[in-house]
Amino acid sequence: MRRSIVAMMAAALLLIPQAGLAQEELPPSAVTIERVEAGTYPDVLVLVTAPTEFLTTDLGPDEWVITEDGVSQDVFQVARVEGDQIEVVLVIDTSGSMAGDGIDGATTAAANFLSRLPEGAQVAVVGFGSTAEVVQEFTPDLEAVGSALDSLVATGETALYDAITTAAGLFSESSDAQRSLIVLTDGADTVSGASETQAALSIRNAESSFFAVELQTGETATEPLAQLALAAGGAKVGSTPEELEAVYDEIANRIVSRYVLRYQSEGSGSTTLGVAVGQEGLVQPATSVVRLPITGTVGDVARTTTTTGSTTTTTAPPPIQGFAAPVPTVGQPGMIWAGLAAVFIGLGLLLLFFLQPETAGVPRGRQSVRPSFRTSRQRAVSGLARGLVSVADRAATRAGSTGLDGALERAGLRLRPGEYAVLTLLVAVVVLSIGISATGSIIIGIVVFAAVGAASFVFLSYLGRRRQRTFEQQLPDVLGMLASTIRTGYAPLQATELVSREVDSPTKEEFGRVVAEARLGRDYIDAMAASAVRMRSQDLTWVVEAMEINRDVGGDIAELLDTVAQTIREREALRRLISALSAEGRLSAWVLIALPFGLAGFLWTTNPGYLQPLVTTTMGIIMIAFAVLSMAVGIWFITKILDLEA
Repeated sequence: MRRSIVAMMAAALLLIPQAGLAQEELPPSAVTIERVEAGTYPDVLVLVTAPTEFLTTDLGPDEWVITEDGVSQDVFQVARVEGDQIEVVLVIDTSGSMAGDGIDGATTAAANFLSRLPEGAQVAVVGFGSTAEVVQEFTPDLEAVGSALDSLVATGETALYDAITTAAGLFSESSDAQRSLIVLTDGADTVSGASETQAALSIRNAESSFFAVELQTGETATEPLAQLALAAGGAKVGSTPEELEAVYDEIANRIVSRYVLRYQSEGSGSTTLGVAVGQEGLVQPATSVVRLPITGTVGDVARTTTTTGSTTTTTAPPPIQGFAAPVPTVGQPGMIWAGLAAVFIGLGLLLLFFLQPETAGVPRGRQSVRPSFRTSRQRAVSGLARGLVSVADRAATRAGSTGLDGALERAGLRLRPGEYAVLTLLVAVVVLSIGISATGSIIIGIVVFAAVGAASFVFLSYLGRRRQRTFEQQLPDVLGMLASTIRTGYAPLQATELVSREVDSPTKEEFGRVVAEARLGRDYIDAMAASAVRMRSQDLTWVVEAMEINRDVGGDIAELLDTVAQTIREREALRRLISALSAEGRLSAWVLIALPFGLAGFLWTTNPGYLQPLVTTTMGIIMIAFAVLSMAVGIWFITKILDLEA
């Protein structure tokens, strides 16, 4: 009966490695909260490790005290992990640097560790030098395991990550198995085909506790093992050869002193969970700040852990680089609902924006009166949208929106600055909300919000440049048509009107606006000059200057336009020739600019530990800053070299 209870509770409680700690010492005598699981909320399961002094005592519900925000809760079920549920893989470094005291101390400590395990425990041994080798498959025969340990010989390189992935693959698929992987090494990986990311992922996929024992010798490399323990959610402890037995004893105590506690929760949301053991309930307390499910939600619980009276804040292991982050669970319900609410609000505001009267988006001076058949509700919606745009227009006017107004006209968008600002803000709010809902991180949401705002203006600039380029390509043919029309007897304004009806966009809209302004009383030459400024067209500026000189001194304006058109064609041909000749240089420039960023992204994805010192050490941050500055200077020089004027 007891065994079946343990099996059911273990099946419901998927173990993760040692509360996400990467530390220098294992707490010798303390309650440790390993995992909190609320998948059957309000029933909550807590996996704990009992203190050393209770190693030989089977603790029942009366010996355990659980509190939520200081309020005691009834523990109605307790099950201790039994021997035949324990699976342990001993992974031992047999590289050449371990020769002598290192390998002798390791095998002796491991043999002593075996004597501490309960009857029925399954143990396997993996040795690694230049390659990883399974020296002993899982067996409850501890004498066979001891013989396998005695056969280890120190030689070769260090295939640490290969050994870990091999060891993680040995675990059974039993739902009630309590898995532990213990690695002993004195150096960093040198020859593995697997990466640190793959090794950490294999541990987490195996749902195994992870203990990394760092043997301190002349060739000890501390940082790689600490990073691996952090990524795998395990515990790291340093040790000299003489201290190995004590370290392995403490690991054995933690493995055999695990209990699964079940209680019925009365909490909701962020809750301080306390676990104590002892008659007074005050011996060796541990606390963990958890987020219990809100109504209708279940899942794993985010936590911070406190042991032995001093608080150590921990979080669940971060997502491994290159792999998808877990789906947000009960640690983020408020954030998710807030994000979804903001999405709907943003979409509603977008709808209000597009339901405003059609004339609202037409530039001033070109609005027309149209019959309205809108209902009172539609008019109210439109009024709200107009109000938002009006506020944005006033803000843009105070801030000086000449540049934005010109960019909108150059891009051919029939929007006022206020309208474009409101539309950008609404899109950014929707994307911000989606980002927060998807990641649960306000910081990521803010970064995405800022990126959307910047992208909107980059996109506007791109539309303006594309339209400007099309206008300049059309201009020589348009001038030829204009000269031919003038030769038939039309005045320049009439010829411009006829041409505007025949040509394509954007010249069609620009010449149409010139005609409209001239009919409203503006001088024809001034209207053409305004179009040249609006489109930032140097070619059209020369045409306007030539037409102004012709009006002052007289002459054949049609012949003048033909001459200017031919000059523009020749300049365009030269510009295209230069563009073709410099294409290889531009491509090389893009490759040189993109190569450092692409290589850094590839290394960060495939082996994040390799670049970790760049973002975790002062010297690394200084190097990144210097690299960014150097890249900026290099990009500036390259663009200047390729900036060829026709």
